[in-house]
Amino acid sequence: GNWHGLKLVAVAEGDEVLQLRDRDKPYRLELAGTIGGTSVKAKGSVTDLVAPKAADAQVEVRGRSLGEWYRIVGLGLPDTPPYSTAGQVRLQQGIWRYENFKSRVGQSDVGGSVAFEPRPARPFVSGTLVSQRLDLKDFAPMIGKTPTPRSSTPPPESSTEKPKAPPPTGRREGKLLPQQSFSAEKWDTLDADIRFEAKAVRNLGSMPFDDLKMRVVLDNRKLSLDPLQVGFAGGNVAGRLAVDGRSQPMKASIDARGRQLRLDQLVPRIGNNSRAALGTVSGRVKLDGNGNSFGQQLASASGEMQLGMGEREISNLLLE
Repeated sequence: GNWHGLKLVAVAEGDEVLQLRDRDKPYRLELAGTIGGTSVKAKGSVTDLVAPKAADAQVEVRGRSLGEWYRIVGLGLPDTPPYSTAGQVRLQQGIWRYENFKSRVGQSDVGGSVAFEPRPARPFVSGTLVSQRLDLKDFAPMIGKTPTPRSSTPPPESSTEKPKAPPPTGRREGKLLPQQSFSAEKWDTLDADIRFEAKAVRNLGSMPFDDLKMRVVLDNRKLSLDPLQVGFAGGNVAGRLAVDGRSQPMKASIDARGRQLRLDQLVPRIGNNSRAALGTVSGRVKLDGNGNSFGQQLASASGEMQLGMGEREISNLLLE
């Protein structure tokens, strides 16, 4: 059949049908199906199929984009490259848990455990995630870059006019920072409290990131990364970032300190001159801005910035 405009095909095999009369006894079940570009396999048991009281099943899911779950169940996940995940799903006391799972999104890996708790206003998601290698191009919409083709919205009406190709980075010509607008449309579909660690970060342009650790809290469309710790340019940056999706344009604030950042990683090389800058710097940035993209937020930002360095060296050619 069809589900929210997506083609649905499923097959299931379970215990004898008469066992369904006992709504307090686990019912063994195997399920395989596809909905749109998403495929699901599950094997385990469910207590009371009509209104599940408990569940314990091994689950595998593959899809063309996490964003498709917005059309399937209204869960506001970002648009991504193809993904796969496998782990144990358990239901206890009304809380769904996805435990000891391993996932791959594009070139990135993510593992850990999360919990999903239905609540009157919005469902609540919590958990701990760890990535050995985080490739930021796999999560472009979350950092303001041009997204992958969206699967979370219905396909466009047929038209003879060919769509224009989007810019490859989300930046307008002549702009350093991404101008792609964030959308808080999905932020009202859930609240969250997730601790996340990436032991290696890749593909953020020329920005010299090493690793990342943060706590992500989404509360009534207000997003905060606090604490936020980043291995950067051979040193570290620590602080907090907040974005309020309840206002338009969005309000954003950042308060962070950088320590022992290496100048040779912060500034570009000039031709064959590897001594464009040597030494380390430390500093602090505290800014408030408004806008629906990183570019807009920094363009409107006000606050204070401090930078300190001792006996260091910067090329005159670099200054010019």
